[in-house]
Amino acid sequence: MIVHAALIDLLSGKVMSQLDFTKGNLRSAQVDMAVDSYFAFLQAGLEDTCSTAEIGSNAVLLCKVNDITLLACFSDDKKIDDDQLESAKILSSQVKERIGEKSARKVRGIFPSLAREQFQKAVSIFFVSHHYPEIDNKSGQAVQKLLNSKHSSNESYSVNVGPFSISYKHGIPSEITGYDSKSLEDIDVLVFIISNPIWPESIFDSVIRRFREHPDIPILVVPGSDDYLEITRKYEEKYEVILCDSVSDDPHRLLVSVLAYSGLSFEQPEIAMQKWRMDSIEASSDEHLREKEELLGHQAFFVIDKQTGRPVYTYFYDQQSVLLDRIPNVVAAISALSMDPDSSTKTSVVRTGNLNYAIIERNDLIFTLITGLKEDADAIRSQFAFLPDLYFDEAPDDVIKHENPYSAPPFTLKLLATLPPEPLPGRLIPQHKNEPEWEKFKEESVRDFIQAIWHTIDGDRPISRMAVGDGPLLVIGALHLLKSLGAINMKIDVRLEDIPVLQTTDPSHVKLPYTGIESVLDYVNGDNTLGDICNHTNIEIEVLRTVFGMLYNRGVIDFLE
Repeated sequence: MIVHAALIDLLSGKVMSQLDFTKGNLRSAQVDMAVDSYFAFLQAGLEDTCSTAEIGSNAVLLCKVNDITLLACFSDDKKIDDDQLESAKILSSQVKERIGEKSARKVRGIFPSLAREQFQKAVSIFFVSHHYPEIDNKSGQAVQKLLNSKHSSNESYSVNVGPFSISYKHGIPSEITGYDSKSLEDIDVLVFIISNPIWPESIFDSVIRRFREHPDIPILVVPGSDDYLEITRKYEEKYEVILCDSVSDDPHRLLVSVLAYSGLSFEQPEIAMQKWRMDSIEASSDEHLREKEELLGHQAFFVIDKQTGRPVYTYFYDQQSVLLDRIPNVVAAISALSMDPDSSTKTSVVRTGNLNYAIIERNDLIFTLITGLKEDADAIRSQFAFLPDLYFDEAPDDVIKHENPYSAPPFTLKLLATLPPEPLPGRLIPQHKNEPEWEKFKEESVRDFIQAIWHTIDGDRPISRMAVGDGPLLVIGALHLLKSLGAINMKIDVRLEDIPVLQTTDPSHVKLPYTGIESVLDYVNGDNTLGDICNHTNIEIEVLRTVFGMLYNRGVIDFLE
């Protein structure tokens, strides 16, 4: 792969213009060696327009433009292939046509675009995902960021990622059926995001069959989050498609992963992220953020000194919280509130926009939870009322600002157990993912407790057997902290013989994880097993396992013991 292309003035030895696909700029030593190698070829009597030399451990193409101008094309490999050689010759001729025997100064501005046309590979990707991805659909969120980026206009989307110029399209399965065969010919990769709500397998099957009419197009399946990994693996095995298990809401990471897994790039995604130059991807509208805000859960917890108006304890549930940029204003507003001194045991809940503020004052400290609208005021009050007592039991000595979970004091474990970022139902089974960096923990007691919980996780024991007892369960707090560190995943073991029962008569307020879920819920009557429901609906069992696992996590169903 050509990673640098440079026009060099042979009289001064300086680079007049260049194109870099990687972040490392050309070093002067490389330029000097390229010039020395070129003159060595001339002295040896080589008359070829382009010759290959070796600089360090990599190859470089040296092409004569005129007597005072050299085109040097640096590769990241030891060999130059025929296509690269031909592209270099074309580029050299294009420059020659523009400058003749004069200096390359005339083409300094246009040279990068000329070189990009020759050495950058065009790739077209078709993403199949929901138009409005839910907050837990990280891969779908990455696609949405691409679609909302400044590189998108009407139906034309493109972005430069290292040596690739990537154009991309997006659609849902029903839209793809309207495409004629010719419109699919220009697509290089199909990427199917498996996420909530899950489309029926018949729809997935029809999309795969549609693209199989073009056998040269690689078909990738990408889970929207770790929760969808198992069902995505089943699709990989059944339909013989390629599993791309990279889950991230970063559009750059999604693109480099797609390039690697499809075989279009031989660079590992992690290395590509470090090495390649890429266009920045910035949202051109706040539509994506509005969708995210509507689904907010707990955002932040503060303990504010009433006298100074400064927070003495801060915890962010989401390190990318929409509140981060406006925290000073939020704290100032809370500090200025006039609280009733006779209501120190009562929790006030104030709604502003799409956020609730739960506030209680005790001993000149103002305790504040900022949360979304998922829970009603009574639920917040019942959970929040005794947090001041827990705080005074474990009151940190210094001001605590949570820049990352490793700085958590003991009180944070109680906070996460009492006001968790999400429920952890008893059937969930923690699994090791990445071991924490134990030396980074600020509090030794927290580190020792978290480490003890880490060693009890065996991938088989459900939470119901790990966390027992009354009151705030520190085990639950520890598991939430491990999740925030990216140290564990959660799985749920749903078996054919399990009997689901509805926990709510009106699930309309819950975003359900399957299109046509109502017809499935009709069979949830306290008698049918999952196997029975599979037989009644003719839905693939792995899809049902995933769907019912999500319904369980969201409190829509439970299982009879």
